[in-house]
Amino acid sequence: LVDLASALRHQGGGYLSGVIDRTSKRLEEIIDDEAGGLRDLHRAGNREEAEAAVAQAKEVIATLGEKILWPGAPKSPPAVPVGVYRRVVGGIIDGWYQALIRAVLAMEDIPTVQIQPLQEVLGMCKCEEVLKRGEEKLSAAVVRGYIKSKEKLTMLVDLLDLSLADIRNLNASNALGAFSVEELKGLLCALFAKSDKLNQALQALEQERSHERGG
Repeated sequence: LVDLASALRHQGGGYLSGVIDRTSKRLEEIIDDEAGGLRDLHRAGNREEAEAAVAQAKEVIATLGEKILWPGAPKSPPAVPVGVYRRVVGGIIDGWYQALIRAVLAMEDIPTVQIQPLQEVLGMCKCEEVLKRGEEKLSAAVVRGYIKSKEKLTMLVDLLDLSLADIRNLNASNALGAFSVEELKGLLCALFAKSDKLNQALQALEQERSHERGG
């Protein structure tokens, strides 16, 4: 691992992208294999396992940033150029957040008792402080630039406990553009029982997105 900093300094963007991709894949495996895809967190033992998996994933990110790439922050410079540090760490956190989003959107059923523990566990997953290492006042715009999925994850957490009408209104206001129509339809079907209102909402999603595309 110590050699990683040297490799990042001397090798090109392809190597950098490979580090991001491999680490992101490992983080996704932690969520899928060791946290059960974040499913059924209201059941005994599942939440504890999920929290342990989240802690493990965050330790992977923290170790890379705080022990390998920039161990002496803020007094000492990073082992790689600051821009490389932010790109690598930001890319890995972005991959982590994307994995969380995929895990939630893959759920076919999200019962009401699952919503609060799911929101709380997702809240534990945030780790932007590693990106900000060396500059704690890094602007929100810069953070969003490196972690492009940050806002989508935040919106997804909020959507989990909104009413069907609220979600419809947000979509009609073009506030859910980060989500594809298929993602939104899948989420609604997971959150709400089959009903005429749900069918109407699904049809409305299709129509509103079709109008946005000029169809």
